[in-house]
Amino acid sequence: MSYSALLRTETRKLHEKAEASNLGGGIMDGSISLETYILHLQQQYASYRGVEKAINAFKHELPDYLQLRADGRAGNRIKTDLESRNADIPTPRNVELSNVTQAIGAMYVLEGSTMGGMMMGQSLAKCNPDLSRTTHEFYGHNPNYDREQVALVNQGKMQRWTEFKLTLDSLNLTQLEQQDLIAGADKAFAAFIN
Repeated sequence: MSYSALLRTETRKLHEKAEASNLGGGIMDGSISLETYILHLQQQYASYRGVEKAINAFKHELPDYLQLRADGRAGNRIKTDLESRNADIPTPRNVELSNVTQAIGAMYVLEGSTMGGMMMGQSLAKCNPDLSRTTHEFYGHNPNYDREQVALVNQGKMQRWTEFKLTLDSLNLTQLEQQDLIAGADKAFAAFIN
């Protein structure tokens, strides 16, 4: 079994629990209010930035390709979205990872979240005008993009996820390291449970 498949299987329950506690559910059906969206972004910021900081502690031990991915991009984009809406920036959650293998497991969660984020970005067009007519850095939604531009953005996200999984699956991990990989993903998912 590949490491990405192992993580998908072993973290399924925490993944589902994190999704269930997410305030962004109303994005998918277009029912989310601006106030709830801001609360959602604040929760996401606290979680993403906390996990990103924990990963960053091991950045220089990561394989080269993964070092490039440990860039804090998600937290920066959420912060931009919050600032553009004059919202408070919350304190990052405290996430503690024990080693570089746990950091890679946590990266799996952040990198994988781009797939769900891609769908949410497309759904923002169905939301009320306060949301659908504004740019959302985090979800990659820009009301001025045509279909081709949206497709290019989404293609880039899918390529990044595919490349991450290929890198992850090419690692040679011991049984103990595989358990650390799962533990790191679990810690990251736990940071998203509100």
